[in-house]
Formats: sequence, C-alpha cells, structure tokens
Amino acid sequence: EGLRRLKDLRTGRGTSRLGPALTAGYEALRHAARGREKELHLITDNQALPWEGLGDIEGSGGEWDPDDLDDRTHVFVSLLGVPSPENVFPVAVDVQPPLMLPGSSARITAQLAHTGNASGTTIVLYIDDQETGRRSAGLGSGATDAPSFIVPSLDPGTYACRVETPDDNLSLDNPFHFLIRVEERLQALCVGTEEDTLFIRAALKAGGGGASGIVAERVAADRLAETTLGDHAVVFLCNALPLSGQALDALERFLRTGGLVVLFPGPRADMDDYRALKFLPAVPVEVAEWPRSERNRVLTWNEPRHTLLRPLQEGLARPNVTVRRSLTWEDLPERASRLVSMGPEQPFLLERTVGVP
Repeated sequence: EGLRRLKDLRTGRGTSRLGPALTAGYEALRHAARGREKELHLITDNQALPWEGLGDIEGSGGEWDPDDLDDRTHVFVSLLGVPSPENVFPVAVDVQPPLMLPGSSARITAQLAHTGNASGTTIVLYIDDQETGRRSAGLGSGATDAPSFIVPSLDPGTYACRVETPDDNLSLDNPFHFLIRVEERLQALCVGTEEDTLFIRAALKAGGGGASGIVAERVAADRLAETTLGDHAVVFLCNALPLSGQALDALERFLRTGGLVVLFPGPRADMDDYRALKFLPAVPVEVAEWPRSERNRVLTWNEPRHTLLRPLQEGLARPNVTVRRSLTWEDLPERASRLVSMGPEQPFLLERTVGVP
C-alpha cells in the first residue's frame, strides 16, 4: 500500500512544512497496535525553508517536539538533494527610463545570480511573449554579470515582459516577470508662481519635445487642492509652501498610489511648513546662510546608479553649484536616502519611498 501511494505521488510547486508532517505521522503511529516497533521516514532534498520551526522547539508553535516520541519509535531522515546544484536565475531588472514615451527607446539590464559551478549562460528577453533579444552572460561567484537589452520604440500601452534563463535544476526561478509602460504623453504639474516655476517648465519643455512628449501644467499653490493629481505622473513644488491641509492630504494620497513629488525649497516657507509635510525624507531644523568663501560647492553622487542620477553623470565629471543658503538637518532618519551631497557632508538631494514604487 505504501509503495503504491508513493508511486502515485507527483512533485508539486509548493514548499513543505516538516513539523506538521512529522506530527501527523507520529500521531498515526501512536494509535496503531501497541507492542510494535514504529518508524518514521523523512525524505527531503534538504532545502532550508521546510525545516523552519524545528530548530527552536519553543518557537515552533507546537508543530513538532521530539521529546514526545516513545522509546519504540524511531525517526530516519534521508537527504536526497544535490549537494551543490547548478542553478542560474535572474534576480532583478533595471529599466531605464522606467516610464517610456513613443519614439523613445529603453535599456533593460538584468542582474543574474547562481549556485554551483556554472560558468556561463544565456538570457532571453520576451515582450508580450515575443523574443526580443538574446544575450550571453559570464558567471563568477555570487551576483554576477548584468547583460542588457535595447528596447526599440513601442506604441503607447502596457507590455508584459520577462527575462528568462535556460532550464536547469530549478526551473521555477528561470523567468523574471515585469511590466513596461509606454505613455502617450507625460503629464507634469508645476506648483508655484510663474516666476518660481519658470526654469522647471523650460527644462520639461526642452526634454519633452513635440506633441508626444512631456506636458507641463502650472497651478498656483492655493489652487492645488482643486487639481486632480491622478492625471499627472509628477508634481513639482517650486517655493510653494505653505500648503493647505486639503492640498497636503491630496499629495499624500498621490504619493501612496505611485506618484512622484519633487520639492524645491524657497524663502516663503518656515520650519513649521516643512514639519507639516509628513512625507518628507527628513524634517529640516533651520535654514543656514553660507559664507561667501564657502558658497562654491562640488556635487558628489552617493547613488550613481540611481534612475535620476545616471543621465546627469554624462558630461558632468565634477559639477559645481553656488549655494547661498540651504536647509540643515540634525540627523537623517533611516527612511531618507542621500542621493547627492555638497562635498562629503552636506546633503543636496534626499529621497524617500512613500507608496508604490
């Protein structure tokens, strides 16, 4: 009967929980005829996850306690897994730019990892189940090569994509799925006066170019609460503080649904206005005036591979800025990522993830 049942079993795609299985097996034996030798056989490929909960008996939730075994029950464990299985798998992809427009191309970079002694592999990019590119990748130790693909211009829409490595000992982790979004146009909202938003609107117009590019709309700070933020991809606050409570609530909802808010500080705001922005990476403590002799600062990239910084590095080996005043912080919380600094100490650009990335 046991052999028949074993032959009828088929491997599944889920994980195992050895604690409940051992408990159920022992309970079945405990109610069997007394006086017999009883055996529990555990057959496993020795992956780590099924063993969780067995190491700390008190923290196992009562799933399995070997002290409950009587002296006529024996447990045998057969480890049948491959000691060093060769397995290559994609662990992440980086899409630049993350939001595409018609007529533009993108670069997709895949990060690979592996176990065992694999020395090389191939990786294929599929867009809507159509093979778009194939690359070879060398493999060293740990996280390894990062092959990249150029995505040609696509029509507006959302595309289901995946990068995939060849079949190996663990086929479930061969594909890595992600989405590419191509927007017909990118809506940006600039909040502030005509003068305060002039430069960002000019930069967006130059970067968009044409009817299918970036569309920049301006709204006064006191009209922000009346604006539908969901129609926009990014909101620029240009010396726009203070804001009403309704506007702050709308901005927080916008952030938590995947929107981007960029704050350019200005002289209109005081420290209480900044403290009202609960979504800031960090809350400043004061505005510092810089001596004339220290105003020329060199920017350094703390996160050179960040989406915002990659394009800025091209042609800017040592960018300089003139700083007359800046916000200062006592300590940066863990949630704040420093992207750019003015020299080794002073933050220049901070980031925080609030909602859906």
